[in-house]
Parts: sequence; C-alpha cells; structure tokens
Amino acid sequence: MPQNQESSYVPVKAIFKPSQQRGRDVAVYVLPEDPDLCMEFSFKRFNSCGKIASYVCTGCRALKDRAPQIYGVVPTVRVMDGYFITDPSCTEHPHFCEPRNFPRSMMRREIIAKFNQIRENIGDGGTPEEVEEDLLQAINKPEYAHFGDEERQEMVKQLVMGHMGGRDTLRSMIRTNRKAKRRRPSFEFPESATPPPPFKVTRNVKQEIIDAVAPIHTPVRARYASLSPSPPAKSIVPRTVPAPIVRETRGSKVTMTPAPSSVAKAEGFSQLLAADPSKSTGLAAIETLLTALENSNATTVNELNKELTEIVNGMAMTDYSSTSIRSASDLFRRFITLAPAELLDQRDFSKVLAFYRKRGKIFINRVAKSRGMIAKHARPFFRNNMNVLTHSYSKVVLESLVSVHRAGTSFHVWVTESQPDCAGQRMHEALQKEGIESTLILDSAVGYLMERIDMVVVGAEGVMETGGIINKIGTLNVAICAKTMNKAFFVMAESIKFVKEYPLNQADIPEEFKYRTSVLKNNDLSVEHPMVDYTSPQYINLLFTDLGILTPAAVGEELIKLYT
Repeated sequence: MPQNQESSYVPVKAIFKPSQQRGRDVAVYVLPEDPDLCMEFSFKRFNSCGKIASYVCTGCRALKDRAPQIYGVVPTVRVMDGYFITDPSCTEHPHFCEPRNFPRSMMRREIIAKFNQIRENIGDGGTPEEVEEDLLQAINKPEYAHFGDEERQEMVKQLVMGHMGGRDTLRSMIRTNRKAKRRRPSFEFPESATPPPPFKVTRNVKQEIIDAVAPIHTPVRARYASLSPSPPAKSIVPRTVPAPIVRETRGSKVTMTPAPSSVAKAEGFSQLLAADPSKSTGLAAIETLLTALENSNATTVNELNKELTEIVNGMAMTDYSSTSIRSASDLFRRFITLAPAELLDQRDFSKVLAFYRKRGKIFINRVAKSRGMIAKHARPFFRNNMNVLTHSYSKVVLESLVSVHRAGTSFHVWVTESQPDCAGQRMHEALQKEGIESTLILDSAVGYLMERIDMVVVGAEGVMETGGIINKIGTLNVAICAKTMNKAFFVMAESIKFVKEYPLNQADIPEEFKYRTSVLKNNDLSVEHPMVDYTSPQYINLLFTDLGILTPAAVGEELIKLYT
C-alpha cells in the first residue's frame, strides 16, 4: 500500500555527488534517525516549468532492472533548489531496497568524481596502473581511514574497472587522450595567413586515387612487359576437387548440393544425436568437430580450417537446427584458435594441433555444464503454485523445470501443442514422466489461457545480436500475448546459441534458418511453412544463460566478448 505523505514534512537539503551519468549528479539523503545510513537518488526528468526535478531511488532501480517481474514501481522524490520537497523515506511507492552506508557511499562518489576527471582531462596520459593509483589516492583521506586497503582496491575494481570494461578500456582511453594531445595545434595562424583547406573525404576516394595513378603505372608496366621474356608454360596436373555446396535461387525455388566428402565426414554428428536424444544440437556439433580435430593430419592452419569447414557444411545439410549448428561451430572454432602468436610461428604444427585439442576439450566441458548453470540461475524465479506456460519442446527448459521440481517447488506447466510436428506432445510426456503436473493445450488457446499464467518460459534455437531470438514457429504469438497481458516472458538458452545475425523482422531471417535442408533441396518454398519465427527483444524480459541472467540489450555486448 502507498505510504501517506506527512503534511508536517520540512524540506531537507540534498547532498549532490558526481555520478557515472556525467552531467547529472545524484542526490543523497541522510537518514535523520541514523546518520551512518543514506539513500541515493538519480536524476530522471524536470517538470514542465523546469524548476522541479524528479529523482528515482538508485538502489530500487537496480533491483527492478534485475528482476522487473518481482519488484513494483521505483520510488520517486522531487527536488527543487537543492532541497528534497517530498520526504525521501516516505514516498508514494515504498522502498524495497536497503539503505546504504553513508561513509562508504561518499567514498564511492569520490572514486567516480576522480574517474570522471581523468576521462575529461584530455592530454594527460599514464598507464592503467597509474590511473588505478590515482583513484586510490583520491580516497586516501582521514574520513575513510577505517576502510582497509583491500576494501578500497576492491571498490575501485568493482565500480570503475568492472563497469568500464577493465584495463582494455583504460588503455583505449589513455591512447585516445594522447592522440588528442598530439592533434592540438602548437601555434596559431597569423591573421594575414590563410589556413589550408580541410581534406575532403569522399566515398569513392580509393577509386579516385587508383584512377589518378593508373596513367602513370600503365606505360611502365607495358614497357617492362615487352622487355621481359614470356615464362615457360607450366604443365598442369589435373586434380580432383570435391564439389562445393551450391545454393541456387530461382524465384522461390532453392536447391542446395553438398560436397559428398562433407556429408560423409559429418555422419558422426547424426549418430551422436540418434544415440542420445537429450543431447543438444550445438553440443553434438562441437563433439563432431573435436573428433575431427583429434583425427586430423593437417600440417597448416589453412588445411585444418578447410577440414573443419567441410564438416560444418556437412552438418548443415542435415535436418537438424542449422542455427544451433552454425553458432556452436563458429564459437568452437573461435575459441580453439585463440593461441599465442609465438605458438603459431613455429614450424612444428603438431604442437599447434595439441594446443587446439586441449582448448577444444575445455570448451566442451564448459558447454556440458551450461544447462545446470541455467537451471541454477532460473530457480529463484519459481514459486509454489505457479502456472508456467512453455512453447514446443526445449531440452534446456525441460532440464530447468525438472531441477526446480526436484528442489521442492510445486507448479503447473501448460504446454502448447506446437504444430506442425507436435513437439509440445513430447514436452508434455517428458514432464509427466518426471512427475510434474502439465496440461497440453492448442496453439490457438494461448490468448484464452494467458490471464491465468504467471510467467512464460521458452527455449531458443538462436539468440540474435539484437537480443531477440529465433525459435519454433508460434513463439512470437506467445510473446505478443504475454506482453499485452503484462506477463513475464523468459528465454533459456546456452551461450553457444548466440548468433552474429541482426534481423529486424521476419524477412531478415536467412532461408537456411527457416526451413529444413530437405525442404530447401526439393520443395517450392512458396507452398512451405517456415519452422521458426523471430521474436524481437521488446517482448523479452530476461534471458537465462550460462553466462548469467541477461537483459536483451546485454546480448550484443556478450557477443562481442565471445567473438573477440
């Protein structure tokens, strides 16, 4: 219930301190009953007259951002002429965060102030270590003496180093400052002098340079060509080259012809999934590539890349999810090839192969633990007697629901039938086998049932760079219904399903993602139904991954980390 505002409240002066949102200081309120505790409020907006500013509680907003479906409205206060004109401790919407330690909060703001000063001080260089030392010196004051050295160092790392991306960001910032200092003119043009015109860059500047140089070099080349004798003709030895994958598009007709060797080398992939139906497509693709890596006789990096590319192409020609195959294969190859430069320079390629195999095993062990980590992240979001809706069949969702059930939480799962392959029937049977209450419903009954649902949980065949997902056809319908009725929509997906694609609508999804390979080979797409659809990030609340709980906006940043 909203707390009533006391009419006897006397405005209190706010303490303004720097924030990471430069240009907008935070307003700090010290609790009168305990001067060692405080609340921090960050600027939100001005009113229409521009005199009264609204500030929101930073602690409550942080909790709300992490779990929007659990917490309510973030408390707001009003500030005018540097005074809180509404009681910060008795707001219209109650606080759900704990007050902060006032001395620690002030020390934190000192670090932010110093770091903002370093970022704005163009020209001053230094190493990342020197920047860290400057930040520690900024809080070397008597009022912070009771904080130990380790605690201060930890605060610097958590607040600045972690938030800003670590030492790499500091190095980039220092490098930018040095360049800016070099660009400063060391003199001024006299009034009588005319400064040189700025260099005009055009889109075709490269072609203009080539065209300008061509008349100069052409006669020289012709002269030397006439003087030099023709080289003797080399005997050409024919060699057999495997047919590449050809993708021809005629209207809506798409045909794909794989290289025979590619399909043969990828046979182990289908056998792995047939032997263990619970194994994810991405994990099976990685195990297939690791097997090929262990049996490889390549003598150069290029030869190895060719072998792995052939196998990936062969796996893509199966009827399993090409989205998962592509993303898992790309990340695996990226991970194993992160080798030191001195290792790649030596002539003995067997040592490089041994290093790649070692990295591959590390990657597989990490991926094998993904589902357990996702289940651990999702467990606190389930409560007793919840109604959970899921769409189609997802192995990671199934394992997470089973994990929550075994932890002692009782809930009911509603499973969509998921036409045209009735994958929801498999999900329903698997849940019943584990003793979880579940009901199979029609795809068209989602809107009717949504008002009874507490949250929606789905898997994903691929997580896009936009923060949206590609999943079984019908996922978008479920997401739109959930958004309309203010129901939480969660996605569970392993990080090996992160794909470097940036679709904006359904038409942007590649054809190989939307249709099975057998359909692309033989059928006319104008009469076929796609197997997946794209759900944009605006409908997704959170993504549970083995990297942690992510917002859709954070997916792009994680992709950059994975591919760099």
